[in-house]
Amino acid sequence: MGFLKIFLVFVFCSFPWPTIQNDLETYIVNVESPESVISTQSSVTDLDNYYLSFLPKTTTISSSGNEEPARMIYSYHNVMKGFSARLTAAQVKEMEKKHGFVSAQKQRIFT
Repeated sequence: MGFLKIFLVFVFCSFPWPTIQNDLETYIVNVESPESVISTQSSVTDLDNYYLSFLPKTTTISSSGNEEPARMIYSYHNVMKGFSARLTAAQVKEMEKKHGFVSAQKQRIFT
């Protein structure tokens, strides 16, 4: 019986299963203020669209096996220009290449 278990583990581990990327983390992304957006309530939608332009178009595979696009969680409009989003480290690296990107930090929770 032990040999069968070892054999099944070997077969299971050597089969080319699709890669599951469950390394989505929440990042706080700081971007430059776009010159075309004036700080008015009507421009909030324009600012959100600007923020969305930084998110990658690719999807990741969650631990449940479902494809998940990078998604914005919250957009900042007053103290800083930026947003928080669920991203992988690779998606952040891709975002760093875009004009207007300033920084991205992993969310930290302080107690």
